[in-house]
Amino acid sequence: MTSEKNINTQYKRNLNRLNIFAGTYETVFNSVKDILNTAKQLAVTQGSDQMDAASRKIAASQIEGIIENLVTLGNTKVGNTYAFGGKKSDRASFVLNEDYSVTFQGSDDVPEVYVDGNTKEKLGMSGKNAFYDGDDVSVFGALKELKDALENNDGNAIRNASGSIDKALDLT
Repeated sequence: MTSEKNINTQYKRNLNRLNIFAGTYETVFNSVKDILNTAKQLAVTQGSDQMDAASRKIAASQIEGIIENLVTLGNTKVGNTYAFGGKKSDRASFVLNEDYSVTFQGSDDVPEVYVDGNTKEKLGMSGKNAFYDGDDVSVFGALKELKDALENNDGNAIRNASGSIDKALDLT
């Protein structure tokens, strides 16, 4: 009887953790969407041929801040667990490189927990699945593309990066 009670208590704890993770993901993805929309507005404004190199340089700095914020969101923790680390949840999921590219260092695999005697649910999410769509589209890649285009004062590349940000928005 005590053993069954302990198992049921563990199922309840697992369900509670799943709910906490779900709430965390909802908050993070809402923030990511808001941040990407801000980047999109910058891209549209700076994509105008009326903008000059000085304005675009300032905008590139703003995009650097946006990338930094997104890395922080990608490294959100629930307790001692990095929420987007998959099975490598004991370390930061994302690393910001010197050139403002971002490296995912988590795992594609996600741990599972039992919620009853026969049912397992994924506990957590891989940052690769959350912020990347194969090798073509990534939230971080779209922002790096925009940053580089702004720094190069290239209106066509800025407009192209705006399309990449649209694809990144579809991921969130």
